[in-house]
Amino acid sequence: MSRSTRSFHNIRLKNKMLIMYFFAVFIPIVLTNVIFYIVTIENVKKQQMDDSTLALQQINNEFKRIIDEAVGISSSYYTNLNLNLFLETDYMSDIEYIERHYSFLRNLNQTNPLNPSINSIRFYTDNQTVIYSGGVYPIDSLEQSIHFKDELTKSNGSQILIDTPSNKNLETFSIIRNLDYFYKDKQKFVKVELNSSAIRGIFNNVTFKGDV
Repeated sequence: MSRSTRSFHNIRLKNKMLIMYFFAVFIPIVLTNVIFYIVTIENVKKQQMDDSTLALQQINNEFKRIIDEAVGISSSYYTNLNLNLFLETDYMSDIEYIERHYSFLRNLNQTNPLNPSINSIRFYTDNQTVIYSGGVYPIDSLEQSIHFKDELTKSNGSQILIDTPSNKNLETFSIIRNLDYFYKDKQKFVKVELNSSAIRGIFNNVTFKGDV
Protein backbone atom coordinates (compact mmCIF):
# COMPACT_ATOMS: atom_id res chain seq x y z
CA MET A 1 0.00 0.00 0.00
CA SER A 2 1.38 3.40 -0.95
CA ARG A 3 2.26 6.06 1.57
CA SER A 4 -0.47 8.43 0.21
CA THR A 5 -3.10 5.71 0.65
CA ARG A 6 -1.94 4.97 4.17
CA SER A 7 -1.92 8.68 4.95
CA PHE A 8 -5.50 9.07 3.73
CA HIS A 9 -6.63 6.13 5.85
CA ASN A 10 -4.95 7.68 8.84
CA ILE A 11 -7.05 10.88 8.49
CA ARG A 12 -9.90 11.21 10.92
CA LEU A 13 -13.39 10.57 9.56
CA LYS A 14 -14.46 14.14 10.20
CA ASN A 15 -11.60 15.47 8.08
CA LYS A 16 -12.32 12.90 5.39
CA MET A 17 -15.91 14.14 5.22
CA LEU A 18 -14.69 17.72 4.94
CA ILE A 19 -12.32 16.81 2.13
CA MET A 20 -15.04 14.90 0.30
CA TYR A 21 -17.47 17.81 0.77
CA PHE A 22 -14.88 20.29 -0.52
CA PHE A 23 -14.10 18.33 -3.70
CA ALA A 24 -17.52 16.76 -4.33
CA VAL A 25 -19.83 19.62 -3.36
CA PHE A 26 -18.16 22.97 -2.71
CA ILE A 27 -15.87 23.18 -5.75
CA PRO A 28 -18.56 21.97 -8.22
CA ILE A 29 -21.08 24.46 -6.79
CA VAL A 30 -18.58 27.33 -7.03
CA LEU A 31 -17.60 26.41 -10.58
CA THR A 32 -21.24 26.04 -11.58
CA ASN A 33 -22.13 29.44 -10.11
CA VAL A 34 -19.14 31.12 -11.76
CA ILE A 35 -20.00 29.64 -15.15
CA PHE A 36 -23.68 30.55 -14.67
CA TYR A 37 -22.69 34.10 -13.70
CA ILE A 38 -20.43 34.51 -16.74
CA VAL A 39 -23.07 33.13 -19.11
CA THR A 40 -25.77 35.30 -17.54
CA ILE A 41 -23.64 38.44 -17.76
CA GLU A 42 -22.87 37.76 -21.42
CA ASN A 43 -26.54 37.18 -22.18
CA VAL A 44 -27.50 40.40 -20.37
CA LYS A 45 -24.82 42.31 -22.28
CA LYS A 46 -26.03 40.87 -25.56
CA GLN A 47 -29.64 41.72 -24.73
CA GLN A 48 -28.66 45.26 -23.72
CA MET A 49 -26.69 45.69 -26.94
CA ASP A 50 -29.61 44.40 -29.00
CA ASP A 51 -32.02 46.74 -27.18
CA SER A 52 -29.66 49.69 -27.61
CA THR A 53 -29.19 48.90 -31.30
CA LEU A 54 -32.96 48.80 -31.83
CA ALA A 55 -33.42 52.04 -29.91
CA LEU A 56 -30.69 53.80 -31.89
CA GLN A 57 -32.15 52.46 -35.13
CA GLN A 58 -35.52 53.88 -34.12
CA ILE A 59 -33.91 57.25 -33.36
CA ASN A 60 -32.10 57.12 -36.70
CA ASN A 61 -35.28 56.29 -38.62
CA GLU A 62 -37.31 59.01 -36.87
CA PHE A 63 -34.63 61.63 -37.43
CA LYS A 64 -34.24 60.58 -41.07
CA ARG A 65 -38.01 60.89 -41.48
CA ILE A 66 -37.94 64.50 -40.27
CA ILE A 67 -35.00 65.29 -42.55
CA ASP A 68 -36.76 63.68 -45.51
CA GLU A 69 -39.90 65.71 -44.82
CA ALA A 70 -37.87 68.93 -44.75
CA VAL A 71 -36.06 67.95 -47.95
CA GLY A 72 -39.42 67.16 -49.58
CA ILE A 73 -40.75 70.59 -48.62
CA SER A 74 -37.62 72.26 -50.02
CA SER A 75 -38.07 70.26 -53.25
CA SER A 76 -41.64 71.50 -53.61
CA TYR A 77 -40.38 75.08 -53.37
CA TYR A 78 -37.46 74.34 -55.66
CA THR A 79 -39.84 73.36 -58.48
CA ASN A 80 -42.48 75.99 -57.68
CA LEU A 81 -42.67 78.36 -60.65
CA ASN A 82 -44.80 80.94 -58.84
CA LEU A 83 -42.32 81.15 -55.99
CA ASN A 84 -39.42 81.63 -58.37
CA LEU A 85 -41.30 84.34 -60.25
CA PHE A 86 -42.24 86.04 -56.98
CA LEU A 87 -38.61 86.24 -55.85
CA GLU A 88 -37.24 86.99 -59.31
CA THR A 89 -39.56 89.85 -60.34
CA ASP A 90 -38.34 93.44 -60.31
CA TYR A 91 -41.20 95.34 -58.64
CA MET A 92 -41.98 98.87 -59.74
CA SER A 93 -43.38 99.93 -56.35
CA ASP A 94 -43.83 98.74 -52.79
CA ILE A 95 -47.59 98.47 -53.34
CA GLU A 96 -47.06 96.10 -56.27
CA TYR A 97 -44.78 93.93 -54.14
CA ILE A 98 -47.16 93.91 -51.15
CA GLU A 99 -50.09 92.85 -53.31
CA ARG A 100 -48.04 90.11 -54.92
CA HIS A 101 -46.68 89.04 -51.55
CA TYR A 102 -50.15 88.74 -50.03
CA SER A 103 -51.46 86.72 -52.95
CA PHE A 104 -48.37 84.55 -53.03
CA LEU A 105 -48.36 83.69 -49.32
CA ARG A 106 -52.09 82.98 -49.31
CA ASN A 107 -51.72 80.46 -52.12
CA LEU A 108 -48.61 79.03 -50.55
CA ASN A 109 -50.29 78.42 -47.19
CA GLN A 110 -53.22 76.73 -48.88
CA THR A 111 -51.04 74.32 -50.86
CA ASN A 112 -48.58 73.55 -48.03
CA PRO A 113 -50.26 72.26 -44.85
CA LEU A 114 -48.58 72.92 -41.51
CA ASN A 115 -46.05 70.25 -40.54
CA PRO A 116 -45.40 69.85 -36.78
CA SER A 117 -41.76 68.88 -37.39
CA ILE A 118 -41.06 72.19 -39.18
CA ASN A 119 -40.44 75.32 -37.11
CA SER A 120 -40.25 77.89 -39.89
CA ILE A 121 -39.74 78.35 -43.63
CA ARG A 122 -37.83 81.41 -44.79
CA PHE A 123 -36.88 82.71 -48.21
CA TYR A 124 -33.71 84.68 -48.93
CA THR A 125 -32.94 86.75 -52.00
CA ASP A 126 -30.68 89.51 -53.25
CA ASN A 127 -33.63 91.12 -55.08
CA GLN A 128 -33.42 94.78 -54.06
CA THR A 129 -37.01 95.56 -55.08
CA VAL A 130 -38.66 93.36 -52.46
CA ILE A 131 -39.52 94.38 -48.90
CA TYR A 132 -37.66 92.17 -46.45
CA SER A 133 -40.44 91.02 -44.15
CA GLY A 134 -43.17 88.41 -43.94
CA GLY A 135 -40.89 85.42 -44.47
CA VAL A 136 -38.59 87.07 -47.03
CA TYR A 137 -35.10 88.11 -45.91
CA PRO A 138 -31.94 89.56 -47.46
CA ILE A 139 -29.46 86.95 -48.54
CA ASP A 140 -26.71 88.55 -46.43
CA SER A 141 -28.52 87.52 -43.25
CA LEU A 142 -28.51 83.90 -44.40
CA GLU A 143 -24.79 83.93 -45.13
CA GLN A 144 -24.07 85.36 -41.69
CA SER A 145 -26.11 82.68 -39.91
CA ILE A 146 -24.51 79.56 -41.40
CA HIS A 147 -21.09 77.98 -41.25
CA PHE A 148 -20.45 77.42 -44.96
CA LYS A 149 -20.73 80.66 -46.94
CA ASP A 150 -18.71 79.35 -49.88
CA GLU A 151 -20.83 76.23 -50.28
CA LEU A 152 -23.99 78.32 -50.16
CA THR A 153 -23.21 80.36 -53.26
CA LYS A 154 -21.66 77.46 -55.20
CA SER A 155 -24.46 74.95 -54.58
CA ASN A 156 -27.33 74.29 -56.93
CA GLY A 157 -30.81 73.04 -56.16
CA SER A 158 -29.80 69.40 -56.52
CA GLN A 159 -27.59 69.80 -53.44
CA ILE A 160 -29.08 70.01 -49.96
CA LEU A 161 -27.12 72.06 -47.44
CA ILE A 162 -27.67 71.15 -43.80
CA ASP A 163 -26.94 73.87 -41.26
CA THR A 164 -26.05 71.87 -38.15
CA PRO A 165 -26.19 73.29 -34.63
CA SER A 166 -22.99 74.55 -33.04
CA ASN A 167 -24.23 73.68 -29.53
CA LYS A 168 -26.35 71.11 -27.74
CA ASN A 169 -29.52 73.17 -27.90
CA LEU A 170 -30.37 71.97 -31.41
CA GLU A 171 -31.89 75.35 -32.22
CA THR A 172 -30.45 75.90 -35.71
CA PHE A 173 -30.87 72.60 -37.54
CA SER A 174 -32.04 73.61 -41.01
CA ILE A 175 -32.26 72.46 -44.61
CA ILE A 176 -31.07 75.09 -47.11
CA ARG A 177 -31.60 74.89 -50.85
CA ASN A 178 -30.65 77.06 -53.78
CA LEU A 179 -33.76 78.01 -55.78
CA ASP A 180 -32.23 77.99 -59.23
CA TYR A 181 -34.47 75.51 -61.04
CA PHE A 182 -36.13 78.09 -63.31
CA TYR A 183 -34.14 81.32 -63.11
CA LYS A 184 -30.64 82.26 -62.08
CA ASP A 185 -30.67 86.03 -62.55
CA LYS A 186 -31.01 86.56 -58.80
CA GLN A 187 -29.85 84.52 -55.87
CA LYS A 188 -32.74 82.80 -54.08
CA PHE A 189 -32.67 80.31 -51.23
CA VAL A 190 -35.17 78.55 -49.04
CA LYS A 191 -34.36 77.65 -45.44
CA VAL A 192 -36.51 75.01 -43.77
CA GLU A 193 -35.82 75.12 -40.05
CA LEU A 194 -36.64 71.98 -38.10
CA ASN A 195 -38.63 72.07 -34.91
CA SER A 196 -36.12 71.71 -32.06
CA SER A 197 -38.76 70.18 -29.78
CA ALA A 198 -39.43 67.43 -32.32
CA ILE A 199 -35.70 66.72 -32.57
CA ARG A 200 -35.31 66.61 -28.79
CA GLY A 201 -38.26 64.25 -28.59
CA ILE A 202 -36.47 61.86 -30.93
CA PHE A 203 -33.08 61.98 -29.20
CA ASN A 204 -34.61 61.77 -25.72
CA ASN A 205 -35.91 58.31 -26.58
CA VAL A 206 -36.97 56.76 -23.27
CA THR A 207 -36.12 53.24 -24.45
CA PHE A 208 -32.42 54.08 -24.79
CA LYS A 209 -30.51 54.08 -21.51
CA GLY A 210 -27.95 56.79 -22.03
CA ASP A 211 -27.25 60.10 -23.73
CA VAL A 212 -27.32 60.38 -27.51
